[in-house]
Amino acid sequence: MSVVSRVRVIGPLGPYAREFAAELEAWGYTPLSASNQLRLMAHLSSWLAAEGLDLGELNDEVLQAFLAHRSAQGYTCWLSLRGLAPLLGWLRSRGVVPGSRPAVRSGPAEDVLAEYRAYLAGERGLVARTVRGYETEARLFLTRTGGGDLHDLSAGDVTAFVVDQCTARSTGSAKTLVTVLRSLLRWLLLTGRIDGDLAQVVPGVAGWRTTFWGWREKQLPDGTLILTSPSGHTYVTTPGSALLFPSLCYAVGGMPAPEAQTPDPDYCADRAAMMPKRRQARAQDRAYRVATERRHNQMARETRRSIGKKHISVRNMVSETGSHRPSSDVSSLTRYRTNVRIESSAGPVRR
Repeated sequence: MSVVSRVRVIGPLGPYAREFAAELEAWGYTPLSASNQLRLMAHLSSWLAAEGLDLGELNDEVLQAFLAHRSAQGYTCWLSLRGLAPLLGWLRSRGVVPGSRPAVRSGPAEDVLAEYRAYLAGERGLVARTVRGYETEARLFLTRTGGGDLHDLSAGDVTAFVVDQCTARSTGSAKTLVTVLRSLLRWLLLTGRIDGDLAQVVPGVAGWRTTFWGWREKQLPDGTLILTSPSGHTYVTTPGSALLFPSLCYAVGGMPAPEAQTPDPDYCADRAAMMPKRRQARAQDRAYRVATERRHNQMARETRRSIGKKHISVRNMVSETGSHRPSSDVSSLTRYRTNVRIESSAGPVRR
């Protein structure tokens, strides 16, 4: 049984159902995913027929009205334009429905958002999809706060915005909003649009990893832990050391503080080993070692130059006399080079 035979599409989109199902199969959709897309197509087609609309009138406003109707009917999936993207993209590629017209926005908030968008894509290196998500949340905040002169923005305005938005969001969506808001406020501070660092006042979002879901705990001085559940049940845990070291399990919080004792004046008089006193500061020591290394390297370079000059002069002298027998100067030069090589084998002084 094919996917189309299981999903019945009536209305203006009915003639395109079989072709859209074949396209979904070519895209690699599983039978379950393809049937879900066809069910969404059937819902949209039946809604258009009930509203008396044809495919040429399927613009963004009509789509938003359909999504609102779908949400009011109790649907929990495909409630945004992103969920309709496969169907709308295929219909628009066939010329069945008109293309989406981007909304033209203007105002002080849009100028700020344009610079913020360039900052995210250029300096932060975020991908286009992430930049669009940041821009959506930032536009919501700037719209609520006026978007013009932000020098009057206070910590109370930021906190009130977060509390108002997070009450109707999931944990993941609220964390995304808080992350974007902190990034935006840091950027506004760096560009001089706000006076204080308001990113620090953005409250965090408590998730299942950062909360005990209403559990309360109380720890006694002897290590006993009393846990109280949200329903009121109490659970008491005994320290494991009470079974192994019962004589050591007693409270130590009430012990008196030891009395202050004044050390004897000759307490350190007979010590055999003491830390030596530094004769010069560490900076002076480092400067001395650097100067020593530079002086050593300079002497090594001068030595190599002098050896090269003597080697050239001896070679010229041998070529002029025509004798290959080493003279006394050649023997002394050989001994000199050997001595220099031995002296410089230790290498330069390490820093």
